[in-house]
Amino acid sequence: MFVEAEVTWTSGCSNQFPPLRDSVYDYVANNRYNWFGKADDCLVLKEQELLERFIDRDELIDRC
Repeated sequence: MFVEAEVTWTSGCSNQFPPLRDSVYDYVANNRYNWFGKADDCLVLKEQELLERFIDRDELIDRC
């Protein structure tokens, strides 16, 4: 019952204030690379353990 109330409250807030939600999203989207940086390399290609989890790993390796 508590979870239902929480989900309803958060859903209601995002639906009632779309201009506010959209402006916050746009602000974060425009500044994300300044805040967090941008990597040129894919982490999956660097880590062999992660790469082995992908079915199309041979195709990923060929792209580099």
